[in-house]
Amino acid sequence: MTTAAEPDDLRLRAYLLGALSEHDAEAVEGKLLEDEELFAAAKCVEDDLFDDYASGRLHGDDRAAFIKRFGHRHDRLAFAAAMHDRKVVRFPTMPVTLAAAAVLVLMIGGIWSMRRSSERTPLIAEKRPAPVATTARAVDVVLTLGTSRGDAETPVIEVPTGTTTVNIRIRIHPEDAFGVYGVRIRSLSGAEVFRDDDVHATVANGDRSLTVAVPASSLPAGSTEIEVTGNDEPLGFETIEVTRRK
Repeated sequence: MTTAAEPDDLRLRAYLLGALSEHDAEAVEGKLLEDEELFAAAKCVEDDLFDDYASGRLHGDDRAAFIKRFGHRHDRLAFAAAMHDRKVVRFPTMPVTLAAAAVLVLMIGGIWSMRRSSERTPLIAEKRPAPVATTARAVDVVLTLGTSRGDAETPVIEVPTGTTTVNIRIRIHPEDAFGVYGVRIRSLSGAEVFRDDDVHATVANGDRSLTVAVPASSLPAGSTEIEVTGNDEPLGFETIEVTRRK
């Protein structure tokens, strides 16, 4: 018999996997901010997703969506795999001491506190405080999209040694409103070095922009072209010059 809670769990699962429309996802996020019980339920659904992934029960589109959303959370993935291994391997019967239980609680609490939010990462991760970074590892860049190749002077992006991420914010025309955008980065030889086909725009003070977090190791030194699409429709190009600095 179907219970009243099952549709909610299925909707939360779809939200966490990015399967909802932007409008529906925003509605769920608003409810998560207001309802602590719903937030707790979403956390349980997220835990189940990690367990399903560790045990190999996620397949096809669900597995691909999970990796895209949560693949960067290495500590949580490792913990889920370790917990799965403990379930699979049969040990001789032994008592569980209070000390062992306390260690397990501390492990779970520590990993939960390390969750961080990212572009369109489900809000369940956003309600936990992010750890304080001790060393700057990111470079922030703001670009304005051109409508054709070579529209303006080529911007130069300096990437210091040790940088792990280049956060690129691309300002696009305010009227280019689409549900989803694609950002593709290619070397001038045509080799694709980065691609994200699930980018959502943010609007502030009338400016519409897209933000992607590009691994610094993916950006080759020299000239690189960025192409932006909206619902697979070409919107424009931007050429950048990447330099490496020690």
